[in-house]
Amino acid sequence: MLKNNIFNEVKVLITTGIFPPDIGGPATQLDYLIKEVLIRKPSFKINVLTFGEKGADYPYDVYKISKKIPKILKSFSYLMKTFILILQNDTIYAWDLYTAGFSSYLIKKIIPRKKLVIRFVGDSAWEYYFNKFSISNPEGEQVSRGAGFQFSIPDDILKFQEKKYGFKIEFKKWLRKKMLMSADIVVVPSEFMKSIALKIGFSENKIRLIYNSVDFLFDEKEINEFENTSNTFYKKELGFKEDAIYLVSASRLVPWKGQSALIETMPDLIKKYGDIFLFIIGDGLEFNNLKFQISNLKLENNVFLTGRLSHGKVFEYFKCADVFILNTFYEGLSHTLLEAMKIGIPIIASRAGGNMELIEDGENGFLVEYNNKQEITNAILKIIQNPGLKERFAARSKQKLNQFNFNDLVNKTIEILK
Repeated sequence: MLKNNIFNEVKVLITTGIFPPDIGGPATQLDYLIKEVLIRKPSFKINVLTFGEKGADYPYDVYKISKKIPKILKSFSYLMKTFILILQNDTIYAWDLYTAGFSSYLIKKIIPRKKLVIRFVGDSAWEYYFNKFSISNPEGEQVSRGAGFQFSIPDDILKFQEKKYGFKIEFKKWLRKKMLMSADIVVVPSEFMKSIALKIGFSENKIRLIYNSVDFLFDEKEINEFENTSNTFYKKELGFKEDAIYLVSASRLVPWKGQSALIETMPDLIKKYGDIFLFIIGDGLEFNNLKFQISNLKLENNVFLTGRLSHGKVFEYFKCADVFILNTFYEGLSHTLLEAMKIGIPIIASRAGGNMELIEDGENGFLVEYNNKQEITNAILKIIQNPGLKERFAARSKQKLNQFNFNDLVNKTIEILK
């Protein structure tokens, strides 16, 4: 990519919708990634444009558009700031395909000599389709949602790429394709997302696979201390019963993340074990619906919505968990699964997207059909009834994580940007 011949600098503008202090793996990973790139390559100059209020200082320039201003003004301000900043940089690295990706795409059209890298980790067009038009349950019945409107079983993300829908969805698919096709390089976090990019029509020789990593969250001393601290300590910290069974799930609360099916498994599990509890960590559009479901099933004493938690607090819940469950309809590559693998919790994950690149059924966890309550329940019972699985799954997960290391993430990012 272009370099400043006088100072031999590689000048990069990273556009992103989320950034610390925002909670979540992608935001935290980006900060650590930039810092490590700058340590290894002092000739790099990196600027970040994001949303938020002025706060902490960083060893690189961070520009923030306030989240408090009206939405249209916020998007316009982001676009104008992108234009101003790219005049001082050679390359845009769009960290997502929302406002950041769209603004970067428009600037690329205006100034085509600038290089554009887009990180493609999820399909916003499919998410819109799923949210607005489709809610399914395992039996395939139609489900009423909002003002009595009827929704049918949704198409999965692969079928979605091939079929035609209404104008608004097709427009979003068209715009998403235009943004991706304008990029010089598209970065994907999994083989699954690579297959989606290929279906959309992007050239394979311009796709770069860079796996996510969570190594940066733990140094060796911290992980050893964490592993050697008993569950009893963390259970006391959280006010948990010593001999109870704890199930944990963590993700955005959106329909395709499948928290509703997990809640529906609980009555039978409670009948069998009594002291068994499900904690759902995260926030999102489904919060009130899930809260109503818990109340309707009279599960208030056994199922809890924690809302958003800090990374440190999430890890405390993970340490106390007997089982971690991620029941999703699609997944690019889950930071949360990587974190659960790092901590060594027995994992149950749906056979969806990047989940199958992390979990090998029966080796370091169990794979189940999305929203199949019977399969989910059976997998939970296997783990509870076979305590030795925890140690075996943890050891295999530790081996698997060698493929998802932070050093590779940094080196491959440097190769792309330079």
